[in-house]
Amino acid sequence: MSLRMEWEGEAETPQLLERALIDRFRSANELLAQGEWDVAIYQYGYVAEMVLKTAYFRVIGNNPADPVAAMLRPARNAGNRLSLGIPDENYHSLRFWSELLRAERRQQNRPLPSVIEMYLIAYTRDLYLNWMVEMRYHPNRATRPEAVDVAEAADWLFNNRAELGR
Repeated sequence: MSLRMEWEGEAETPQLLERALIDRFRSANELLAQGEWDVAIYQYGYVAEMVLKTAYFRVIGNNPADPVAAMLRPARNAGNRLSLGIPDENYHSLRFWSELLRAERRQQNRPLPSVIEMYLIAYTRDLYLNWMVEMRYHPNRATRPEAVDVAEAADWLFNNRAELGR
């Protein structure tokens, strides 16, 4: 059976995203060690996106086995309801997911601890400035310092993902 046939029948769920982000994080670290700056940044960006999405889905009480596709439009609607004013970039914006997570936690009267929130804001900003889905269409231009900054930010998100989704 081809991978395409195998994957087409499998719904994307938060638990599947969690497993994938662990694999992508490991791959990104290997790519960084090999000096593949652009590809490492791309993988780290996806890790960040999946961390933020799964944290948000946990905070709003979704089941880990629920299909992600059914959660996306309600997330956009929540962003509008909470007056985020941040484009979701076809559901890939790190800023959108970070702000939505923070706003939802505040709405539930469960804000993040101030130190965690400070790092979330700073690291999401660093990632947002250096990653976007569309970078896959651009030639390699990243530098080692950019890749190291992105790796540090993604590492923090990866290691704090449980706290973000409490």
